[in-house]
Amino acid sequence: NQGLPVLLLALVWFVLGPALTGSTVGKRAMLLRLQRTNGRRVGPLALLVRYGIMLSPFWLLWLALSVDVWDVFNHPERLLILLGLLLSFFVMAVWTPLAVFFGDDHRAPYEQLTRTINVAIVRVNLESTSPSH
Repeated sequence: NQGLPVLLLALVWFVLGPALTGSTVGKRAMLLRLQRTNGRRVGPLALLVRYGIMLSPFWLLWLALSVDVWDVFNHPERLLILLGLLLSFFVMAVWTPLAVFFGDDHRAPYEQLTRTINVAIVRVNLESTSPSH
């Protein structure tokens, strides 16, 4: 099955890596890291839920495109794929921007659910902070 290598790569990239280092490669490049709202490190389960929700439109679309024949009269359970795709699109494309722009804490729903936040990594330049003589 071609989906297994992609799933394993996604688990390493979005769960194992951030669980060990606090960042994905992209977050590290943007000088961001993930942490819990209480300041602790984010665990693998919270990362799995966070990125599962964030990436749900993509993996549900991939699942929908893998269905050869949409015979919903003999397989009505396939309608759940479309329902999930619509729901995930709503969460990521409508609810998330509204929550970020107009919510009290300006956090996305998946951040609220997993109690995670992005934190800027501040690099201190020791030469500029030392007193000049």
